[in-house]
Formats: sequence, C-alpha cells, structure tokens
Amino acid sequence: MFCMAGCSGEFILTAPDTVGQAGQDVPVAVRLQRREFWEYVPPTDGAALCFCMPDGAFKAARTDKHGYASVVFPVPDKPGRYDVDISHQDIRGDTCQGSAWMYVLEGGKPIAVIDLDGLPDAPAEATSAAAAIQALAPRVDIIYTTDKFASKPTAAHEFLARLHYPDSAVVPAFTKKDWLRKYDSPSLPNMIVVLKNRLSDLRYGITHNATTASAMQQAGLELIYVGKSGPSGVFHVPDYAHLDLPPARQPSGPAGPVSSRPAE
Repeated sequence: MFCMAGCSGEFILTAPDTVGQAGQDVPVAVRLQRREFWEYVPPTDGAALCFCMPDGAFKAARTDKHGYASVVFPVPDKPGRYDVDISHQDIRGDTCQGSAWMYVLEGGKPIAVIDLDGLPDAPAEATSAAAAIQALAPRVDIIYTTDKFASKPTAAHEFLARLHYPDSAVVPAFTKKDWLRKYDSPSLPNMIVVLKNRLSDLRYGITHNATTASAMQQAGLELIYVGKSGPSGVFHVPDYAHLDLPPARQPSGPAGPVSSRPAE
C-alpha cells in the first residue's frame, strides 16, 4: 500500500496503485488508520472519505470496521498517471489528505507484467536492465508486480525512479491482505489472474522467480523466464539486460507450440 498523508502524525491514509484501460471501471481502495500510541495504529471505522478525479468527478464512501473504503471510477480516455485526491475530516476538525495513483494504459498492444523483485539494483546492471525494458515500451504496455513491496508501493516507486526504470503501476502478485480479496479479487489469491480477467491484452509474464512464474502461468500468460535455469518449455533470457519478447509463434498442431530457449 502507498502511505500518502497524515495530520500531526495521527492519521495514516494508504492506497494501492490501480490500473486499467479506457472504457473500463476500476476500483480505488484505501485504508484509514489513526496512530494512538507508538506502533499501535488501529483502523478508523465509519470515517467519511471523499474521492476526486482530476476532471472533477467526485465520490464518497465510509470506512468499514477494518478501516477500508472503496469506490469505482471510469478510466479516463487519455493514457497516463492520474492522481485521485482523497480527503477526510473528522467531527473534531482533524484532517487527512492524500492521493492514489490510477494508471491508464495506452492500449492497442500487448501488456507485459514484470516481476519488480528481480530487477537489478546495482547501478551498472540496472542501467542495462532499464534500457532493455525501455526498448520494450513501444511494443508492450508495462505493469510491475511485486511480493517484496506488496504493502509499500511508495518504496517500489522510489526504487524504479532511483534506477531509471520506466514508471508504471505496481500491483501485488498475491492477495495477502483481506481488503484485496474484498475489493478487487474475491476468492482469488493470485492477483495476476485478477489482472488478466480485467485486462484482456495481458499476454506476457516476466520473472526470475519460480513461484511468480507459476502464478503467471496460472493466469495463462506467455512466460519469459530470466535466468539460465528455470522452467522447461518456456522462453528464457540470460539476464534482464537481454530481455526480449518471444519470437512470433507459428500455427501448430493439436500438441500446441513450445517456446524455445535462445542461444546463450
């Protein structure tokens, strides 16, 4: 979740990134907590939250007993990142303000979800990896998925910006939090499946991790595995600096095609 704002250290308003394409409706979910003592930050029940899109569209919702609230907005027509302003004022006049990020994909091309947790953080390797991902941008829309940063996308975006990776939505790989199941993925522990259900153009999954690879394959994605060892029968690249899309598949018989490993 993305820690957005506070008032004298009392309120904590958090929200995940949301992502969609023009013509869709997407949920904007937030959680409101109030710090009472040191690390004791209980949820705020029954708090009124106001949500406002840049075009002036406005909605309101009250938090449940766990501090969660959610509204649904139509996705803007123009691709880009939009700030959904969120505000709260309690009966004593204490206020909290922040914003959630809504990413609108360009559309008209495949979507690739990239496992952020495997991206290099050493400067030299990161420079090459960022250049390779940037080179994919004209061919695919990009989304990042994460387990490491699932509850702190602020840190995820700081990581991407510091190492010059292309900016895009960061979403959890797995629904470890009840609110994700409640507001975006009923009964589905795999958020990549949720993304695939929402984004029909989601085609590629890029990872170095076997668990995340399995989740991507469960979602029906064409896997690009980073590393010299890993699942058989999928497209491999030796490292993120050599990241590329699989060659176009030729029509196949009933057995179906199998991606090949490029020469190393």
